[in-house]
Amino acid sequence: MLTKSEISATIRVHRMRAGFTQQQVAEYMGVKQPTIASWERGQSQPDVNALVKLFKFFGSSIVEAFNLDSKEESPSRESAVETELLQNFRALNADGQERVVVYVSDLRITGRYEKNHKLEMAQE
Repeated sequence: MLTKSEISATIRVHRMRAGFTQQQVAEYMGVKQPTIASWERGQSQPDVNALVKLFKFFGSSIVEAFNLDSKEESPSRESAVETELLQNFRALNADGQERVVVYVSDLRITGRYEKNHKLEMAQE
């Protein structure tokens, strides 16, 4: 089961990756910008139909966005790290959370820290 924090962070990250402002998303969804902001802060949640429409707009699907097709049932090292990161993320205020999202996005944009990057492969 997904938590409000997981849903809100996923919406925020996918919106930013897709390069849309909250206002652009709001116009597409037929809601006001504060509604999108509320979804991204975890103060409210879109219904399932809105989530499907939202992630379609972002060029994804809710299955992909929330990794719902994962067959893995036993906890792995990766899920333990994700849990720790999520707990730390939840402990931050909204400004801190936004800074984390921007920082992680910046790390990914450079490509240097992506999985299978040349430096990582050379170290193996």
